[in-house]
Amino acid sequence: PYFTFSVVLVGMAGQRGRPADLNGDGFKDVLIGAPLEEDGQGSIYIFNGGVDQINPTYSQ
Repeated sequence: PYFTFSVVLVGMAGQRGRPADLNGDGFKDVLIGAPLEEDGQGSIYIFNGGVDQINPTYSQ
């Protein structure tokens, strides 16, 4: 599937925005912010893109 985010959504579940190639492999990746994770310190979850899909295992 192809993912397109045209706006940043903010809410209790975190934030989502436009995909970007964060690791320089040529595929769009997805970054999700979770501001209330880790006792309010916040976390960022990165899902790396691939040829046909986004890897379901995240990195931080």
